[in-house]
Amino acid sequence: MTQSSTSLLEILERSRAALATGALDEDVAQSAGVGAARYVAQERWAGIIVAAQGANEQGWSRREELSSELYEKLAASHGPPISEALAASFRELDTSQPVQPTTCTNCRIRPGFGPCPRCSGVGVLLVQSPTGNTSSVDDCPECEDGFATCTVCGGSTRTISATVRYVNRTPLAAQHLVLPNAVADLAGTLRGAFSAPGEIPAELAIELEADESATAYRGAQPGAMTDFRGYSLGDAARRALGFARRVRVAPNFLLRDLRTFAMPFITAAFSTSGSPVRIVMFVDTTLTPRFVRQ
Repeated sequence: MTQSSTSLLEILERSRAALATGALDEDVAQSAGVGAARYVAQERWAGIIVAAQGANEQGWSRREELSSELYEKLAASHGPPISEALAASFRELDTSQPVQPTTCTNCRIRPGFGPCPRCSGVGVLLVQSPTGNTSSVDDCPECEDGFATCTVCGGSTRTISATVRYVNRTPLAAQHLVLPNAVADLAGTLRGAFSAPGEIPAELAIELEADESATAYRGAQPGAMTDFRGYSLGDAARRALGFARRVRVAPNFLLRDLRTFAMPFITAAFSTSGSPVRIVMFVDTTLTPRFVRQ
């Protein structure tokens, strides 16, 4: 959120008063592309911006044989909490699946010894000369006849069969504008007023998800807010609250932070020599009033 000595609401209120006196008729006419416009009426509205920051987490699982050391390490480790890392790749035990001690299957042919990881079990290596023109075949220095200490059980011949979950976590941030149904057609016009939560002035922050026993705004119960400082919310608070609650339980989404803001704006009607003109006025991130014809 941005802090500013200049109030967005004060700028919007001054512009609203100027509309009512006809002082902006010429600006509106120019913006609307008409020869002349005369102010008729206006309405104050507010939508609600729901801004969420978190991560999308996708994972897959497979059954594996683990050495006792690796099993204990995975059992004691977990992925980083969402408060510390939005991006992460890790593996963890799926504790919902059974765990069973078993005989290592990687070293069945020669107990305690499995295929050499360096030569892939063939026992020899193809070595090129420094010039790259000739090559020779040498015995692999890390095994005997293609066998080396088993990389799964560490030579003990005993493993633990468990389900390992591999997880990839990617950052995800989004914001959603909820408008009163009566002016829902303006969403496309207003959605770009603030492109990121950090651009929204702190004075527009509202506590939409208050406890049932707490106040949300001027004593209103959660979802029952009907206005924001004189700007009508209509049914936007109720629907925004429902959206915020769905975000919290969205599958595969880990929420770090969720904030809500009011988005005040004005609709005004003007008469012209032709068809009436309707405009939307709001204040953008540069604290500049903007007129958009509808």
